[in-house]
Amino acid sequence: MNLLKTLKRTTANNGRFPTDNSTLAPLEISVAELVGDGLFAMDTHGEVAYDLIFKALKQNRSVKISYKNVEHVTAGFITEAVGELYKKFKAKKIEELVELVDATELDADLFEIRINIHKRYLKNPRKYRRAAEIALNGGC
Repeated sequence: MNLLKTLKRTTANNGRFPTDNSTLAPLEISVAELVGDGLFAMDTHGEVAYDLIFKALKQNRSVKISYKNVEHVTAGFITEAVGELYKKFKAKKIEELVELVDATELDADLFEIRINIHKRYLKNPRKYRRAAEIALNGGC
């Protein structure tokens, strides 16, 4: 999965909403603006981002998620904002239309790791729940 690819998309009508959804301007989500101060993006912020991204993907509209001026993004944010999309859309569509921008190399790596973990979880949630139960019960 490569959400960090640079997309070279052209938009028609200066970003207005034409009838052909493939020419819609990318939706740009600033995590710092979503959070309000850029310090700490949590799962509740991810839920808001999810709603925006979901609507854009339904229109086949590309999405840029900007980490500019964000100090920390939790795994919960990533899971809620993007990971949950894998329940509704094919991986190929998400990976073609969703782009992470303005992220450090470490943030980008953590983003990709978290998405891959969530994708594995979605394939077999029972296995992961059972492992969590065992860990919580002292490994027995």
